[in-house]
Amino acid sequence: MLREIHETHRFESPQDLMRLVPEGLPDRFTTADLARMGGFSRDDARRMAYCLRTLGLFMEHDRTKAGINYLLPAKA
Repeated sequence: MLREIHETHRFESPQDLMRLVPEGLPDRFTTADLARMGGFSRDDARRMAYCLRTLGLFMEHDRTKAGINYLLPAKA
């Protein structure tokens, strides 16, 4: 159940979503890196990675026991 809204954002293109990605991510990163650097939960980072991968803004590099390693397309 939604209890309150903290802020709103307007996105007009998929690329606009990249404003939500924290700067300084390593070349290869996991959702743990994304969560730590972005200050949000690992679950939220997983949801974010899923959406951004589907839109072609993140690329899956490989999978390890620790999880999926992602790349930004410009670094692929």
